[in-house]
Amino acid sequence: MGRRTSIIVSILLVLLTGCGLNNTEKIEFSKTDFRHITFNHKDYSITDNEISKDNIRNVLVKDYKVIWINSHTGKILSKVSNNSCTLAIMNIFQTSDKLLCIGIDDKYFQIAPKDQTSNLLNISRFSSKNTNVELDRGDDILIDDNNCRRIFYRGEAYYITSEEVSSDKVGVYIDNLAEVRLFDAETGKKISNKERYAIYNKGEAKDRVNWFYGEVYSIKNSKDDEEFLVVKINNVYRRAMKEE
Repeated sequence: MGRRTSIIVSILLVLLTGCGLNNTEKIEFSKTDFRHITFNHKDYSITDNEISKDNIRNVLVKDYKVIWINSHTGKILSKVSNNSCTLAIMNIFQTSDKLLCIGIDDKYFQIAPKDQTSNLLNISRFSSKNTNVELDRGDDILIDDNNCRRIFYRGEAYYITSEEVSSDKVGVYIDNLAEVRLFDAETGKKISNKERYAIYNKGEAKDRVNWFYGEVYSIKNSKDDEEFLVVKINNVYRRAMKEE
């Protein structure tokens, strides 16, 4: 099954509203090892048992987030660094066999009560995503392929919000990204040119976002000027907020 199909199936799964869906409950990760999670006041571990998407049925907890982990230890990181990788976390699901699983990138892994499993998820599965970001690249700004609403600047991550910024608040010019990207509306993942052509040929452009990234500026006259950037998206200035 191709990556395009995989992405579309993931979107459909997000839209499911099966029995027991909890829109308020969130997934909490252990700071020392992301493979240990808590939801519904119970502790679970992410196992290395991969679940076929064909077996996914109900969404139990709807929670999408992107986390950075140390690609060797699984420790949760507060910002991008060397030997780190980014993981897109999507929901807790129930399978046709009444098992529980969690979505990570385009795959699904069984979760089990923490005290009942030792078969933890193998972190090396994600080693190919190791960023090894060079933090001495000066003022170069990078767009996150896994979430195109996120940019990296001087080793910090900024999330591009929908909040518009008036021109009188635009500060000092930093860079011009000058890039066009098509990405998934739900996950923010970049869609390749090959996938783009397949989508348009089949008329499946729904749930896709097309952004033209323009200039990046500081924000003017703000006490928190280091906490925000201004990014020109589709000719509109938007506020980008530093992530904790």
